[in-house]
Amino acid sequence: MQDKEIESAVLTFSVPQSWLKENNYLPETVQLNHFDAVDEQWEELDTKLLITTEEALTFEAEAEGFSYFAITASTEMEQSWLRMFIPPKAGTKALVLFGIIIMIIVLIIVYLLVREGERD
Repeated sequence: MQDKEIESAVLTFSVPQSWLKENNYLPETVQLNHFDAVDEQWEELDTKLLITTEEALTFEAEAEGFSYFAITASTEMEQSWLRMFIPPKAGTKALVLFGIIIMIIVLIIVYLLVREGERD
């Protein structure tokens, strides 16, 4: 059966409560993602919480085809405005840009402190 022959498929999956707690993930951020081989990127699927027990959370998501799937979640920090202070992964251009921005902020703070000291 080809993906083009599938109108939709409903997937049910469970996530252990222990996984959420160990990683400080928020239950409401659990998401099922589908890899789109044509566009070569991950797509978030509409994911709904069905059942909560002490052991696990059970979710449902609808997919239009089959490929690789990944379950993801986020921490409270990743969801907050403080996430802009989380450095990007090492070896990326984003890390260099992050470092430059932090250095500029530090230099501005030092300048303002020195300028304030000169006024006294």
